Amino acid sequence: MAVSIDECVEIYKAVVENNVILAVGHVLRYTDYTTVLMRILASNALGDIVNIQHLEPVGFWHFAHSVSFI
Repeated sequence: MAVSIDECVEIYKAVVENNVILAVGHVLRYTDYTTVLMRILASNALGDIVNIQHLEPVGFWHFAHSVSFI
């Protein structure tokens, strides 16, 4: 949504002015392993790709803070 501080400030102001909820999601597409993977795929070193399944390398505890126990 924003790639600069100024854009972040604009979003913040819009959220406050309109009394809405904003959530931040961190995108993993810019991580080193994703960049390397994309470079390998683009090189055709693996031949014709028919299907790709990608799972985020997030540990089982990732959402532990969001779970409420009864």
